[in-house]
Amino acid sequence: MKNRELEKEKDELLSYLHDKISKVKNNSDLKEILQNVDNLNMYLDKNDSSLENLLDTISQAFSPSLQSKIKKKLNDIFDKYDKVDKKGNAVYSDDDKTKIKDLIKNINDICDRNFWDRLKIVLGIGS
Repeated sequence: MKNRELEKEKDELLSYLHDKISKVKNNSDLKEILQNVDNLNMYLDKNDSSLENLLDTISQAFSPSLQSKIKKKLNDIFDKYDKVDKKGNAVYSDDDKTKIKDLIKNINDICDRNFWDRLKIVLGIGS
């Protein structure tokens, strides 16, 4: 079962994130995003069956670039975003959704770094 409002929200979020990821050219930024996405994906794998996890792993192994790996992992994260169980309860808990919102903010922050932000990171100035 799907929740139609959540399905629309999911599609919009995935489209937004895919666009943001496509514009990132800095390899270290992509690696940082991939690490964050991977961590949340592993946490949310509790909601997937063993077969789903195996198929996702195989699919991601054939991804030619960091950007495509990130996008596939984001698709895996959002695959249950709009799903409800037989009782009508959302598959993802409020805590799960909070973690997804935090990830989106983190990805957005990384993608929107400007030259000065990158220079501070390289030089180890500030946070």
